[in-house]
Amino acid sequence: MEVLLILVLAAVFIGPTAYHLYERFKRPQRERPPRQGPSYLRRMLGMLTPVFIMAFALMLVLIGLYYLGPR
Repeated sequence: MEVLLILVLAAVFIGPTAYHLYERFKRPQRERPPRQGPSYLRRMLGMLTPVFIMAFALMLVLIGLYYLGPR
């Protein structure tokens, strides 16, 4: 169970960062006007919010089953 949790956390945090770096090196920066809109960190936080909500809900279910389940 712990190994699965570590793999999921690594995929959540390392995956988007690795993809962002891949895109940066694939398309080198040219002189462009500053972008309008949210920053990379804000977009990544927006993508990860549902993942954190789901993890929190699953953790509550796990705790509920542990305390309310048969002993």
